[in-house]
Amino acid sequence: MPANDTIVALSSPAGESAIALIRLSGPACAELALAITQRVKPLKKRFAHFANYIDLQGVQIDECVFTFFAEGQSFTGEAMLEIAPHGNPLIVQKILTDLMARGCRPAEPGEFTRTAFMNGRMDLSQAEAVSDLIRARSDRSLEVAQRQLHGSVGRKMSELTERLLSVMAHLEAYIDFPEEDLPGEDQAGPASELRQLIEEIRDLIETQRYSALLHEGIKTLIIGEPNVGKSSLINALTGADRSIVSDIPGPTRDYISAFMMVGPWRIEILDTAGLHEAGDAIEQLGIDHTIEQAETADFFLLVLDVTAPCPTLPDALLQRMTPANTLVIENKIDLPGAAERSDFLPALQHVRILCWSAKASLSCVKYGNSQSMPV
Repeated sequence: MPANDTIVALSSPAGESAIALIRLSGPACAELALAITQRVKPLKKRFAHFANYIDLQGVQIDECVFTFFAEGQSFTGEAMLEIAPHGNPLIVQKILTDLMARGCRPAEPGEFTRTAFMNGRMDLSQAEAVSDLIRARSDRSLEVAQRQLHGSVGRKMSELTERLLSVMAHLEAYIDFPEEDLPGEDQAGPASELRQLIEEIRDLIETQRYSALLHEGIKTLIIGEPNVGKSSLINALTGADRSIVSDIPGPTRDYISAFMMVGPWRIEILDTAGLHEAGDAIEQLGIDHTIEQAETADFFLLVLDVTAPCPTLPDALLQRMTPANTLVIENKIDLPGAAERSDFLPALQHVRILCWSAKASLSCVKYGNSQSMPV
């Protein structure tokens, strides 16, 4: 941002609301506050002032709450002005138009946070955490974003940097001053400390792979042959008729996505097309999409119809399924001809449930140890 620019942006969601929030950052904030409110005395710092917003034509736009932050005492490190009008989109637009007529520039996406970073108000990891905090959709992702915003990653990186500099100083001392009265040199050198540093840095990098789990949700695929109860399962889990249920095999031609919360975690559930020998090109496309989704899935719910023979699953799917990420659901155990399928993929955990089409509820889950658990 150029040194003399004062930027402005709507900081609350667009649309109708009781109160909206417009933020300005830059050197003109104090002067604009006096001109807009037509006050003689400057606004008290960090104090909410109730006043009228008067535009350049002298017309009152709204009654607002104004809060002024002095340079060095604000989020961006520059002088800031927050204006809270009523949340009518027309009022908000009139105020933004007037502020730009007074010389303000519309802020670019993320420019307030970027300005805070450039002015040393936060490090890069904290700046990234602002976006994560705004986009958090679960308790766990919110907790992680808050820790990062409070500097947990920055402090860890500072610690690792200091330890690395210490190792470098130790090496340089023995190289540059070999004849000085230094403590006896460790024949192993700094190798052990360097290995420990590398391991901790690797662990820190590894945490990035969990970012999608936290922010997008744990991607869970419901898979199985047509008409085994996949769509009924997703409807029961989400509490809504999210997917079409029919006695006709193969009503789901493509995957259907829904979200739910399990404790602090956000779960994305996908109802996929039935795995079978496709009867037409459209069905085959749906099956191909199921295989594609499996490549990036975090968890699988494999639904079996225990009144029918065990299915033959594609090799690409079997390679992704492990005891840690797959649950086999034996469905329709209350129907005539039901058989136990614990011998099918025996390495995976099996759960037995009542017929979805008949019961349409998670009334009882029966585990292999014969214990029953209400869901």
